[in-house]
Amino acid sequence: MSEPRRQGSAAAGRVWLLADDPRNPELVFDFPFNEELNEAVKRLPRRWFDWRRKNWRVPADPRLGRAVEEVLGRFPELVPAPEVLAWLTDSGRWKALVTVVSRAGRGAFVLRTISENRAMEGQYPPGSTVKIVSTAALLAAGLSPDEIVECPQFLNVGGKLFRNFE
Repeated sequence: MSEPRRQGSAAAGRVWLLADDPRNPELVFDFPFNEELNEAVKRLPRRWFDWRRKNWRVPADPRLGRAVEEVLGRFPELVPAPEVLAWLTDSGRWKALVTVVSRAGRGAFVLRTISENRAMEGQYPPGSTVKIVSTAALLAAGLSPDEIVECPQFLNVGGKLFRNFE
């Protein structure tokens, strides 16, 4: 995504998502010099300063979502682009603890979502991890790799309704 255009003489800073390399997107913090804001951005993990463009860069890593949110909340003069807001929403969506159990030839897994748990911060969204855990549980339950299993759109587990993403 390209840099947003600056409007007039507005002193507000901007934060946007730079995805020139889709495998390594970065958040760009661009703002007029403000010592307090500069120090807050300098405390973000793995940040670096782009001397040519005169802005800060931070990897768009889901593990940094909370820290970026804190900076944006503390400095309302920073205006995040819509794609940054979407990224922030996605960065905290999937945090879970998975337990796999196999007893007497039967297997099961428990997926517990976690909220505000410092011990689990830094975990990536489970995505394909859940596929691996599901496969391990099915194999532990006695299914063979060539069997086809149902993948319903909705599943009710203990009174809680889960929706299949696809």
